[in-house]
Amino acid sequence: MSSSAVTIAGKTVLTNGQGRASVRVPVGSTQLSLSKKYYASFNEKYLVPIRKPQVLRLTLTATGRQVPIIVANKISGQPVENATVKALDTEAKTDKTGHATLVLPADKTSVPATVTASGYNTLNAAVQITAQAALANSFAITPAGSVYFLSNLSGKIDVVKTNLDGTSRLTLLAGTGKDDPRNTVLLASRDWKYLALLSNRDGTPKLYLITTATGVLATMDEGSDVSFTPVGWSNDTFVYTVQRSTVQNWQSGQSALKSFNAPAQKLTMLDQTTASGTNAYDYTGQSFSQEYILSDNEIVYTKNAQAGSYAANLQNLQATFNSIRADGTNQKTI
Repeated sequence: MSSSAVTIAGKTVLTNGQGRASVRVPVGSTQLSLSKKYYASFNEKYLVPIRKPQVLRLTLTATGRQVPIIVANKISGQPVENATVKALDTEAKTDKTGHATLVLPADKTSVPATVTASGYNTLNAAVQITAQAALANSFAITPAGSVYFLSNLSGKIDVVKTNLDGTSRLTLLAGTGKDDPRNTVLLASRDWKYLALLSNRDGTPKLYLITTATGVLATMDEGSDVSFTPVGWSNDTFVYTVQRSTVQNWQSGQSALKSFNAPAQKLTMLDQTTASGTNAYDYTGQSFSQEYILSDNEIVYTKNAQAGSYAANLQNLQATFNSIRADGTNQKTI
C-alpha cells in the first residue's frame, strides 16, 4: 500500500508505489507504527535485531472505501509507475502496472483529485468513489513538453504551441496575412529552446528567431533582394544559405553560407561564392549545394563551378567539397 507512514524509533518514511519502505534504526526495543488516512492505524512494540535486516509485512484495514485507480501515458498508452493520485487529504502511488488504490470516505460519490508524475503535466480530475474498477477512474496523463507548428486555422499562418496531446493551444505568433505559404518554414533546435522561422510576414523575406521559454521574437537576417534556404540547427546555431538576386553571375557574393548563434545573437558569414568576368557570357563563378550538418558543429558542403558559354578558362574550373564549423572556424577544402 503506497504513501503509508511507517514510524520506527522516531523516524518516519513513506511507502512507495509497491508499498515498500526501508529505514535504518538502532538495535533494540522500540515502537513501530503504520498509518494512513482512512485506515485503522497499526501500533506495536518491536525488537530491532542485531544482525541481518528483517523484512516485515504489515497490513492496515481500510475504514473508507477502496477505490481502484489506473494511470497511463496519454501518448503511448503505457502504464505510468510512481504517479501520485491525491484526493481530499490522502494520496496513493501507482505500481509498475499503473494501478493504485485510494481510500476515500464512503459517504461521498465523487471528489476532486490531481494526478502528478515526474516528467508529466499535472492532471486535474474527479475520482468516482466506487469499490469496483470504473472507466471514470482510469486517467491518462500527458508527458511534459510542448510542440510548436505552423497553422492556418485562423486564415493566416500562425506559429502555434500546444501540449503534446494538443491541449492548451496558444498562438505564439499571429500571422499578418502577408505570409506566403510556399515560403514559410518553421524549424526547432534539437533541444526545443529555439525556433527558426522563415517568413515574409511584413512583406519582405526574413529569418526570425523565437525563444520558446519567453516567446520573444528577434530578427536573424533580412533583405528585400534575397532568398533564404534553411539548412538546419547545429546545437543552438542555425545554418542557412542566402541567394542575392541583385548580385550578377560575374560578381562575387551572389550566394552565401551563414550561421546565427541563438544564445549570443551572433550572425557569422561562413563562406560565400566568388566570381569573375564582365557579363553573362564570359563569367566564371560558383554556387553552393549539398549542405549537411554533422556532429561536433561541423558543416560540409560543395561549391560547384559554373561559367558563361564564352568563358575562356572553362576547362580550368573545379568543384570542391568543403568543411567548416558552425562558428566559422576550421574552414578547409576536403
